[in-house]
Amino acid sequence: KSEKELIKNTSKMFEGGWFEIYIYKIIEELIDENLTEKYYHELKTSVEIYNKTSKKEFEIDVIVIVNHKLFGISVTTSTWAADNKKKVFEIVYRSRQIGGDESNSVFITTKDFNKNNEDTFSTFKKDLVNDLNFERKVLIESFSDPLKNRDIYKRRLKDYIFGM
Repeated sequence: KSEKELIKNTSKMFEGGWFEIYIYKIIEELIDENLTEKYYHELKTSVEIYNKTSKKEFEIDVIVIVNHKLFGISVTTSTWAADNKKKVFEIVYRSRQIGGDESNSVFITTKDFNKNNEDTFSTFKKDLVNDLNFERKVLIESFSDPLKNRDIYKRRLKDYIFGM
């Protein structure tokens, strides 16, 4: 790889690529621990998809397919509430675009919603559910300390994706 590509990849890792890999690894563990031969599954990260209609490419951070149902996963380390909201809308739209109406979405942020007297996380989620007019098709989680509470997050992902 060229020096420019190396710098770009390193920058991406520090800007949040680490979190994408972290979530990917948790799901990979869940697949290894829980899936038997009766489950069809596929797991990919940094999936780039070309939209023929718009002639634009977009990326989904992690895609997992379990029993022919697609789960599009978007992760972010952004501290801006507006960025987080935009990313939720995008993952819901993109998941449906490639997986159809039965697809589900997962959005995970490291933003601490209780810091600096901002809206709480429950208010953020409630507003999104109202704006998007859905209830079960998306899991929205704030992993403000992803390393400290790893088991909690792993259980939430397991319950949502694998229904176990």
